[in-house]
Amino acid sequence: MSSNQTPDYSAVVSATGFLRPRASRSLDTFHDHLVTSNRILALLGAGLSASSGIPTYRAAGGVWNTHDVTQLATPSGFKDDPALVWTFELERREMAKTAEPNAAHVALASLAQKKPNF
Repeated sequence: MSSNQTPDYSAVVSATGFLRPRASRSLDTFHDHLVTSNRILALLGAGLSASSGIPTYRAAGGVWNTHDVTQLATPSGFKDDPALVWTFELERREMAKTAEPNAAHVALASLAQKKPNF
């Protein structure tokens, strides 16, 4: 499909007028969705930044293997020791500030520049 053609999605439009979610492993289909969508929402996890050296929460070597989640990520943990939570969060923030963007970050930033409703 050429870049100026709009795919025909009439078969997947629901009664509400929105596209029904479809599972596809086709990069071309995914690209067509990105090109024709008016609004795009990316829901991402901690794993996106793992290749930039920022530890995930649950994977091998993850944060919750060395820290107690109930002390750092719950309202009661914050109430019991806000300094501990702030220290933890500030350390993660510093790690993120010094990390280099990876290919996924670059791709998302590029998409955000091309799609104003991203």
